[in-house]
Amino acid sequence: MKNEYMKNLVIKIIFKTVDGIIGVGDLKESTKEVFKVENVELKNIGSELFIPNIKEPNKKNIGLINIYKSKVIWYQEIYPEWKDEEEEI
Repeated sequence: MKNEYMKNLVIKIIFKTVDGIIGVGDLKESTKEVFKVENVELKNIGSELFIPNIKEPNKKNIGLINIYKSKVIWYQEIYPEWKDEEEEI
């Protein structure tokens, strides 16, 4: 049962870039240089900023987006609380 749960586990990430952009999304993969994030919602985007792969900056972006770690000031991964189905409440 735990293996099935792990397959469906969604890890959220919140980050802030050097440009002051704050984003929240579903972390799909993390490499040495890049966070690959889906369902990204970005805040604090001025009209003068160009972000590749972003069609509508202040709305949720469903596709996979690369966030380069060299452009990130801070980030935090948010894991869902583990609940064992056999555990009594």
